[in-house]
Amino acid sequence: MRDALRRLGQSTRKGILLYGPPGTGKTHTIRYLATNLADQTTLIMAAQEVGALGEYMNLARLLQPVLVVIEDVD
Repeated sequence: MRDALRRLGQSTRKGILLYGPPGTGKTHTIRYLATNLADQTTLIMAAQEVGALGEYMNLARLLQPVLVVIEDVD
């Protein structure tokens, strides 16, 4: 994924990867963070939308601070 982000001209310096089989709490963790981080916007995108990542990042820069979630990256 990091190489794909770099090809799209995106930074890979910050972030966290939640990895594990279904049922380990990844989505629950994101929902918790999105609900409990005050004054923060959450952008959720599907892995199929990675081609539009630049647009998401531009939006994220405007709405800072932002939690950007890319769901179901397999």
